[in-house]
Amino acid sequence: MPVVKRYFQRHPVRTRRALEILPGLISWFLILFPVWGSLLIPQVVAY
Repeated sequence: MPVVKRYFQRHPVRTRRALEILPGLISWFLILFPVWGSLLIPQVVAY
């Protein structure tokens, strides 16, 4: 864990921006999962 803490302290702007983008990225991933998932892994998406 000290590695992550050290990275957050060295790059505060970059980590803050990544934490701002992450919730939207996860939301879009879940919204679009049925579309791209049905093409790649239809058995998993169907159940």
